[in-house]
Amino acid sequence: MIIAGNVELRPGETPHDAMIRVIGHERVGHDGLQTLLGDKNSKAQKHWEGLTQRIKPEELDAIGKEEGYRHLAGDRNALAHEWFARQAEKSPEMLKEPGLVRDMWEAFKGQLRKLSNNWKNTDESHLDTHLHELLRLSRKAALKGPSTTNATTGAFHPEGGLHTRQFSLASYAALRKREDKPNSWQEVKPGHRWMSAKQYLPRTGDKVPGFAILKRGTFPEQVDALANWLKMADPVTDPWGMRVNFNHPQREGTQPTEIRNRAAHLLGENLDKKVENRTKNPDKIAWFGAVRKTIQDAQARVVGKEGQVMYFRSYKGGIHMVVVVDGQVKDQAHIITQYAPTSFDGKNKLYEDARIEFARAATSLDPPR
Repeated sequence: MIIAGNVELRPGETPHDAMIRVIGHERVGHDGLQTLLGDKNSKAQKHWEGLTQRIKPEELDAIGKEEGYRHLAGDRNALAHEWFARQAEKSPEMLKEPGLVRDMWEAFKGQLRKLSNNWKNTDESHLDTHLHELLRLSRKAALKGPSTTNATTGAFHPEGGLHTRQFSLASYAALRKREDKPNSWQEVKPGHRWMSAKQYLPRTGDKVPGFAILKRGTFPEQVDALANWLKMADPVTDPWGMRVNFNHPQREGTQPTEIRNRAAHLLGENLDKKVENRTKNPDKIAWFGAVRKTIQDAQARVVGKEGQVMYFRSYKGGIHMVVVVDGQVKDQAHIITQYAPTSFDGKNKLYEDARIEFARAATSLDPPR
């Protein structure tokens, strides 16, 4: 685990940047440069694959025959990462000259800039230094072989590889914990503990939106219907610009497909907390129709100490909560689960010491603050 207070700031760095740097080092140290490119369908990955086509196949094959790298044989993507790292270390002047190595270098620098708003216009030398460090870590990761465990930073999660927690962990670290307690919702500010602010969340009296495909059928039929919907649903954007995707497969579970595991997570509960085996929860099913509105018209966005991001919105029947997690790109997230008012209480570990990141008034007619 990374302790935010123990992360040393470099000249010109914000706490947010420092956390991203350290978490990025941890992730690349476990799984190599691939972590910067995202999943196999990302634009960055497709661009990288196009660049690798310019490498002579015999040069990649030669690396795969070397002692310590034989486990990479046949994995063109992994071999290309190692080829690039070697070229950049052996001939750094190639990073300044037109050609394949510089194109690859700029591709990864472009991904680094996406990790933080502060890095979009940062000095080139800062990113060059950071990327050189990541290359060294990537080469060590290649020698170790693929990671079989989750990174200790919380950046990887057993439910799948589409997401990280680097941005939300950095946000949590950057949020100065406020020691004062608000006496009204208007006094709630970033850094206040959710547990001290939630009692003042304005009640809207809005009805919970319905969700037609869940109104009938057995639980397996409802899970199947929702899984199909999740695959096709358009993303939703929260009041502060973060986009949340619904198509987020989940590895853990007893369903026949990973997207059905996610659907079961959204609609069901675990009777045995040690095993991911969801059973029907009528309250969660009844409240699923509120998920999109709770994100799009959230009254509060809250960040937990383990990197989970939570949206809260009140309705006539109580307060609804939706949990999401970072994607590979800043301000993009993936849905994890949702809770009906009867499904969580004040002792829920999800928001133990969680902090307000953003708060706004009751309806979309009121501007974010």
